[in-house]
Amino acid sequence: MKNSNLNMLVRASIVSNKILSCFFCFFVMLSTVLIMLSVNIIIPLSDNIQTKIINHITNREIYDTYRGKTDEQTIKNDIKKIKKLDHVEDIYLMPYSLTVSETSGVYFSQHMLDCFHNGYEPTITAGRNFKKGDDKVALVPQIMKDFNESENQINEIDGKSLIGKTLKFSDENQNKIKVKVIGAYRTVDPLFSGDEIIIPRTALIDYNNRVKNNSDIPSSVSEEKEYKILVDDAKNVERVLNEASEITYVSKANPVVDASSYSVAMMILLAISVLFTVMVILGIYMFLKNNISSRIDEIALYRSFGYKSKNIFYVLFTEHLIFGLISIIAGLIITQLLCTFIINGYVYSLVGNSLMEMSVNVTLIPSLGFIAVFVLILILISRKSVKISEKTDLTILLRS
Repeated sequence: MKNSNLNMLVRASIVSNKILSCFFCFFVMLSTVLIMLSVNIIIPLSDNIQTKIINHITNREIYDTYRGKTDEQTIKNDIKKIKKLDHVEDIYLMPYSLTVSETSGVYFSQHMLDCFHNGYEPTITAGRNFKKGDDKVALVPQIMKDFNESENQINEIDGKSLIGKTLKFSDENQNKIKVKVIGAYRTVDPLFSGDEIIIPRTALIDYNNRVKNNSDIPSSVSEEKEYKILVDDAKNVERVLNEASEITYVSKANPVVDASSYSVAMMILLAISVLFTVMVILGIYMFLKNNISSRIDEIALYRSFGYKSKNIFYVLFTEHLIFGLISIIAGLIITQLLCTFIINGYVYSLVGNSLMEMSVNVTLIPSLGFIAVFVLILILISRKSVKISEKTDLTILLRS
């Protein structure tokens, strides 16, 4: 049978089944919208929970603390052994943060001079991040609230406006440091309280030493040395903790975010999403099955004209594939429009400007996966319908 004749038969079948075709298109389009919204919300949410919550930097750190009288060689030997442990990415000295006052009149209240944890990737909103070799430079919060006691008001200072300026700080013991602002960073991570002036870790270590050496009174910088052991994944922390405990005294870092509650919420959402997806796929299966089964007389008529099973399969498959792909593409477009104008605004109102901030968009892999599932279902049902038609008694045409 020539393809041109079969294509004419496909067109005739479409014309003769306009109402069923419209219902079919609407159902597939609605299913596409529902599935794509569900999947494309779950994907960024799952990624956020895994990377930003479960594997948050504080969930991958272990404390290794040494008292001031500990021999330096002992510390070096311990560090060397810990570095050889599986899953250990880094071990480094973490300096103490310092309470400082800005003396040039940019800030009026006290703030913290701090550094980033190794392995932490800040979000720079203006300017640039640190480069290797940077020394007397600093990053300031994107927006910092500063209390001006003389005017009795709280000012919000835009970090972008400070880029290029030199800030002068003085600590509790009048030790001074000057830094040039090179960028501003977001403080949505619970790791930050919102008032940290960030300088390179090596610069803060030097400043810690100056405070200890130039102080006649007890300072906030302890004689203890606190090292942080960075583990490659949160799931390996307990293993590294047990192995490192055999080398020296270590303790688990206190996480700033609770991963357990997010994990439970994620499992619930995944279960709901999977159940919903299965229901929609079953719905498509039943709709296709009923749609094709209701046309048994039409299929019998094709057989009476001498069409073979492969010809009937081609007609059924091609007709529904055309409508299906058109409906899926329309559904993807509608989904993206909903995400752009409605969903993302709602999501931002829930988690915007926070650690869990995300956007929802139609992505390629779930879309291709949904098309593949649809085509597979269509193939199975078309083949099954053709086999059923092979057993159909053509005398039903006389009864109808």
